[in-house]
Amino acid sequence: MKTIKFTCVLAEELERFVEFKMSCNLDYYSRSKLLRSFDRFLVLHKFNDKILSKQICHNYIGTLNHLSRPALSELRASLLIQPMAFSPVMVCSM
Repeated sequence: MKTIKFTCVLAEELERFVEFKMSCNLDYYSRSKLLRSFDRFLVLHKFNDKILSKQICHNYIGTLNHLSRPALSELRASLLIQPMAFSPVMVCSM
């Protein structure tokens, strides 16, 4: 089974989340590629905190406006919520 490697400060939490989804016999590879784009965003913006702010989430979602299909943009945004709910470390401060 293919896996995606994450490199941001939240890499361990993201990898653990994807491993959990795959352990449930879910084909999570394509969705993990979407999480990888968030990972690249965090690296590009030199994000080094384990607590995600509302602003960093909004900034990432703002980068999705160029997508031709709004549903894909919504899917990527919704994918941010799942790992945060899974990991007690990865939270979003409001």
